[in-house]
Amino acid sequence: MDDPIQQVMLVNDQPLVELSGARPIDGTLHPETGEPILYAGRFDAILDNLNIPVGLDDKTTGGSLGDGWQEQWDLRGQFTGYIWLAEAWGYHIEQFFVHGIQVLKTKINYAEALQVRPPWMVNRWLNTLRYDIDTMVGQYELFLTLAEIKPERLQQASPFPQAFGESCHHFNAPCSMARLCKEPNPEDYLDAYVVSRWDPLQRGQD
Repeated sequence: MDDPIQQVMLVNDQPLVELSGARPIDGTLHPETGEPILYAGRFDAILDNLNIPVGLDDKTTGGSLGDGWQEQWDLRGQFTGYIWLAEAWGYHIEQFFVHGIQVLKTKINYAEALQVRPPWMVNRWLNTLRYDIDTMVGQYELFLTLAEIKPERLQQASPFPQAFGESCHHFNAPCSMARLCKEPNPEDYLDAYVVSRWDPLQRGQD
């Protein structure tokens, strides 16, 4: 709050921090409810950067904060989505600050990456999001069809294919479903799992 250039924006004397919300994605429909599918998210703040609203997200890391750290955010959809979400709140944002915080034994290092997302880039991201959702809905509908009329096909190839790659061990931790993928009959182990519904709009769950 003591930065003379990057002040947290105030609206009705309230700082715009820990912003969370959801926005319906036009052109998408949930295959069961028929309601629009929501895009939800939460980011750290909106700053007043010389009278220009700028988004902010803090990232902690144990790795380097060199040039490679800054470039990794250039096409990160997370910030593009946050900018699109902020439009629903009445804020036109085209820039996003990513603050890097490297915590070491003897010191803490900082870095900053300014990300620019002009309207054409946001529209491209939104079109890709709609395409991904259409693909998922199509996969879900195919799953229901196969389960009803051709259950043997589900044993051969599921419409939700496995990802045989690095996604199985992201963030230095194995996927919680890895055990099922290693078993010839994964349905025998489903009782070991508890269904947990994550609500991104519910504080205190992350």
